[in-house]
Amino acid sequence: MRARMSMGWFFLLTFVPAIVGAADPRDTDDFTAYVDQIRKWGMTENARGSIHMVASIEAGTTLLSFQKDDSSGVYFSRYTSTSCPKPDMSESERQELRDEYEAKLAPFVEKMRLIADTNHSGFVTTEEGSEFRALVEFGYQASHILDKESHDMKKVCAGLGMSEERVRERAKQYKEFLDKARAAGLDLPDLDL
Repeated sequence: MRARMSMGWFFLLTFVPAIVGAADPRDTDDFTAYVDQIRKWGMTENARGSIHMVASIEAGTTLLSFQKDDSSGVYFSRYTSTSCPKPDMSESERQELRDEYEAKLAPFVEKMRLIADTNHSGFVTTEEGSEFRALVEFGYQASHILDKESHDMKKVCAGLGMSEERVRERAKQYKEFLDKARAAGLDLPDLDL
């Protein structure tokens, strides 16, 4: 009985203060700064990454191409940066390059943020950002495959790795999305499926 009581006191005196003390006030400041940044962006970090990827394609800072795997017929996406910073750049030169990059993307990001915010809440969720990117990339990929495979629906489905039903469903979603994207000034390909 006495050993059990001693273990209880030992736990209370050793671990509880350690757990309570783990809440470092700096962690709160970091968290607050993080939340403030997300509010400023008007989107989650993941949504921002998705929108930035599409913006970089539209701005020409990233090239999106597709390579066919001959054994499966699937076309895989390939992303290539259009710039290559010199390895010996100073931190100020790197910052200048980042600032130029952000300036190129800024007009696209704001348009895309508005399109991606499908529920018009003023905030883009991770899911909204991911779907935005997926639809844009579907449009580019399907357009490329249609061109390369002479509109052969069986090869288009194989190239996308989807059933014909799924391709048609996705194409319908893309066409609805395309109207909004074009109204916002984005230049995305048509799909003739």
